[in-house]
Amino acid sequence: MLRVANVVMVVALLVTAGVVYHLKYASTSEAERLASLRVQIRKEREVIGRLKAEWARRTSPIYIQGLVQRHLDLKRLDVDSISDLSDLPERPQGSDDKIGGMIEALTDAPLVTSSVNRSAPAVAGAAGSAAPGVPAASALRQPSAPKPPA
Repeated sequence: MLRVANVVMVVALLVTAGVVYHLKYASTSEAERLASLRVQIRKEREVIGRLKAEWARRTSPIYIQGLVQRHLDLKRLDVDSISDLSDLPERPQGSDDKIGGMIEALTDAPLVTSSVNRSAPAVAGAAGSAAPGVPAASALRQPSAPKPPA
């Protein structure tokens, strides 16, 4: 019986030594992997720093001014060439401005939404009188004349 117990203890000691050996080399391997990752991170940060410096250089006004002077044929803006809005000609009445016509039609026509009962006439509420088919809270409703003080 004592011999079996000794054999079991020796086997347990060998298994424990094997597990400790495996853990030691696994932790060494992970430490080496961690060190290589830290080196890669440091290299990536250096690359990011160089790229930021290059971006700052390329977007600096002095660099862009040099590119403009070399590649574009620009002239300085003469102060006399600046004009005001009052110098513009009047807008022609019968123009073919389709977008402007649509905008004017939106502001001139009453707003009809699904919340408005089209068959019933509009009822004047506390907000004042409204055009038929235009809700009282419409942004396009014509403003009513101010009421005289009572």
